[in-house]
Amino acid sequence: GTLSGSISDSSEEEFEAIRKANNTVLTMLTAEEKYDFIIENYLELEETLLSETLSSMVLGDYDADWFNKARNRFDRRIFNLVSACSGYVDFAKHCAKDLGDMNLLNIECSRLYDQHFAYRVMQGLRNFVLHQGLVCDLVTYSRRREDLPNDDFALRYAIPDIAISGNRLSESTKIKKELLAEIEGRGGKVSLVPLIREYVGHLSQIHVFLR
Repeated sequence: GTLSGSISDSSEEEFEAIRKANNTVLTMLTAEEKYDFIIENYLELEETLLSETLSSMVLGDYDADWFNKARNRFDRRIFNLVSACSGYVDFAKHCAKDLGDMNLLNIECSRLYDQHFAYRVMQGLRNFVLHQGLVCDLVTYSRRREDLPNDDFALRYAIPDIAISGNRLSESTKIKKELLAEIEGRGGKVSLVPLIREYVGHLSQIHVFLR
């Protein structure tokens, strides 16, 4: 961005203050745009989950080709979201450094990492997705029958469960052993959708902190 208007009557100190203020505004606008990328990609993931649930409900029986295409769509959505999250976190630290509060932001990020399993998993998933492979290790479609009066019944459909196993994550040397042990202690696999939702909430906390 550029400064417009006359500065001929301004002192050097005033000009420097204006320049810094202008750069701060531009930096924060970029941070807002990167945060928007997170929300847009998160919404696309949720929309895909709902769309695939509706498709499974209407089509009923589906073959391996249909299933593989659905899994590819989930992988693409999660890859895009994780990439957007990664770009945001990296830029937030750069932004905080420019604003002189990088240490405070690092403390906040460390606090979230230490206190929340979802944050730890998603940070590990970031390394896995960007350097190793795709994450839709296990995808499960489920429904249950609910009996109604007069010999009627209803089928209740749940959104697909997308999970990744500790064994799959262990293929990457960038995943911390402590995290793998934590996943093993939770049954050897984790459902990603609840963790993604929580992680987006944590990044929203970071964004409020940055503001």
